[in-house]
Amino acid sequence: MALWRALTPGQRAMLCRLDRDGPLLTLKPWEMRTIRSLLERGLVRPRPPSRVGRETAGLWHLSARGLRILPRPPAGGGTAEVRDSP
Repeated sequence: MALWRALTPGQRAMLCRLDRDGPLLTLKPWEMRTIRSLLERGLVRPRPPSRVGRETAGLWHLSARGLRILPRPPAGGGTAEVRDSP
């Protein structure tokens, strides 16, 4: 939860976009700074070189850590739950 709150609104939006739309195929030039900052925090990962041309499309993917910190809606209604990494 603390890591999610420490992110900028742009970083949060990028993580939610990756979760919603899947791996990003292209980035706009102004989004590279956000991706680099998320990469430094270990929240996104680039496509592995060995996967070029295979079934996994996209250049940038959510890492397991990035997926864990995303807020998830509660199962029974109410407020959103944020999972924090161990």
